[in-house]
Amino acid sequence: MHYFEIDYQPLTHHYIEIETQFGRYFGGVQKYYSAEYSYKGEKLLLASGYGYDSEPFYTQKRIYLKAKYNLTNDLRARLFVQHSEISKRNEVNFLTEYRIKPGTFLYFVINRTEINGSPQVNFMVKFKSYVGI
Repeated sequence: MHYFEIDYQPLTHHYIEIETQFGRYFGGVQKYYSAEYSYKGEKLLLASGYGYDSEPFYTQKRIYLKAKYNLTNDLRARLFVQHSEISKRNEVNFLTEYRIKPGTFLYFVINRTEINGSPQVNFMVKFKSYVGI
């Protein structure tokens, strides 16, 4: 596999990232390209991008918007909106992340997906803890 990434900062807090990956992949060839423009402030991240992924068994194109906001040092909210060409779906994900202690997080997630024009909404609670060995 070959991987290349170009990062460019034209203005303070503004970033452009171009990424590509290609090579042999599970008996075929994978081609992945993406481009993203983002604003990264101290508490706020806003980004939009496009991704193209061609693998031996499928090809996917997606357009996305994402936002992250740090409410406090231990609490942040994230919003992710995308249109996936492979699933023909519009998806919206809202996540609230609470850091209980370093390496331990509690997540509240709301996912909204349109399937055949009908919206589906799922609510999840996740707990993650990382332990050093």
